[in-house]
Amino acid sequence: NPTFLCSLDPTAEVLARAHSLIQQPGANARLVRDPQKGSRELADALGGHQVSLSGMTPTCSTALALLEADIHMKRLGLGLEKMEKDLLSYPQWAQQLSQQPSGQLLRWWFTPAYPEILTNQERTVFGLPTKRVQLESEKQKVDAAGNRQAEIEEDEAAAAFAKQFTDNFSTIQQRYPIYTRLSHIFDIAVACKLAVENTSWDINSLWEQSQLTPISTILARQPREVESTTATGTWKKGKQIYRWLVVSGGVELDMKRFATGSRLRLSPNPDATERPITTASNNKNADYWWWDDEQVIE
Repeated sequence: NPTFLCSLDPTAEVLARAHSLIQQPGANARLVRDPQKGSRELADALGGHQVSLSGMTPTCSTALALLEADIHMKRLGLGLEKMEKDLLSYPQWAQQLSQQPSGQLLRWWFTPAYPEILTNQERTVFGLPTKRVQLESEKQKVDAAGNRQAEIEEDEAAAAFAKQFTDNFSTIQQRYPIYTRLSHIFDIAVACKLAVENTSWDINSLWEQSQLTPISTILARQPREVESTTATGTWKKGKQIYRWLVVSGGVELDMKRFATGSRLRLSPNPDATERPITTASNNKNADYWWWDDEQVIE
């Protein structure tokens, strides 16, 4: 039951520096006059984000895939990358909802969804649902010392972006394959947990065997810091100007807390292993992927 974590976060020191910058006299006026310059000043104040990776070798391809998906998701959210048609970025949601956030920090992170997992009576065959990855959001406040604290009240625009991203994940991953890779990582982790809990498969024994087998690996540098992904926006209401800032997020795949038992549902088709093998291109409406010990069945 491993826990894979990938997080990109500014330190308290740089958050305090950014907080001081936006509290300076005339900061609001400068943002309104030249939003791009204001964004650059904030990015410079924040510097790079610290990379935290745990539960895996930090130089492996899985770690780098989680990191890439996390960074790209933030850029989509901030409108720095083009979204699919009819999908809105956080600034667009904020404007549509007439939301006026002020001095806040937002956090988005990926977690496993899997609302239900179909299985047969013997629990020897399992089917994973289409909805496997979800995006969550949290609103935080930052004080002058750079300390962060989660707020009970949600940011409506951030929550709307997260729900939209989750609901349209299949469409988004068709345009950006990095999210397909993310989904596959989640699938493998869930499949391993199902196998351990429902069979005599000893994953520890498999791990010990793998250490004895020479495996060619690609040497890579351990990512420790990445360029901050920030943007700012302003809304006017009378003489008051409101600001927002997004700088945090990650991927959390905690298999210790991921309960499979409550998600298992008896399949309406107990003879799933008898179904002919097809491909996604032949059956685009298929909602589940099935597998047994020898083959994958859709």
